[in-house]
Amino acid sequence: MAKNNEIECLENIKLLFSSASTICYADRPLIKKILNTSIPSKDDNKFPDFIFDGGILEHFIVTGSKDYKKGCEYKIVENKSQKETAEYFRKTDKEFLDAPFKSGTLSTASTENIFKESSYENFVISFKKHFEDHLASLEKSGSSNDIVVFVIEQQDGRMRIFDNGRFSKFYLLTEDKKILSYLANKSPSVNYIIFNCADSLEIIDISKINDLIKNAKENLDIRGGSLTNISLKVYLNI
Repeated sequence: MAKNNEIECLENIKLLFSSASTICYADRPLIKKILNTSIPSKDDNKFPDFIFDGGILEHFIVTGSKDYKKGCEYKIVENKSQKETAEYFRKTDKEFLDAPFKSGTLSTASTENIFKESSYENFVISFKKHFEDHLASLEKSGSSNDIVVFVIEQQDGRMRIFDNGRFSKFYLLTEDKKILSYLANKSPSVNYIIFNCADSLEIIDISKINDLIKNAKENLDIRGGSLTNISLKVYLNI
């Protein structure tokens, strides 16, 4: 499982960890040590993705889009867009190479793909489904006595919180009473949750989650986010 996407996510989390915007309800030195000493497990096809001295770290992806057996809607749309973008750039490459040479001229080609089909309801379904799947893998692995860290990554648009119908701020897992209450029942099977979406990083020691639940608000107006992918290519005659 510890393939390129998992390794890339872990490296990104290491960079975000020192950011002032990172929210950490856990022992920072311990989390830093775990992140810096985790190495990919030898078998990519077995649980967990990473191991460190005294524990394991498992990565999985959740989504705010609809989740199907063949993959989530966001990844399906993203893969389709990537193929269309590659075909478009093959066409613009040919046009550039076939055009008359004009020294010192510059031209560009670009594509813009926007994904808006996400919702909080889909996110909750995806979160619980994938959490339960990996919890089952944890139980089968015999690693239940280790320190267990679940790294949960959301790759589609970051969700938003609205107040009186107007955007208030971006979504934070540490303020979501519904998800926090769900996670509270998963201790001590899982010790730490690391949630990453875009440049947002939140770390939770599940043994201390009741304090977060007390401060979390009920009935937040949480809405799906959107994500825009822009690809640009520059052509220069020199």
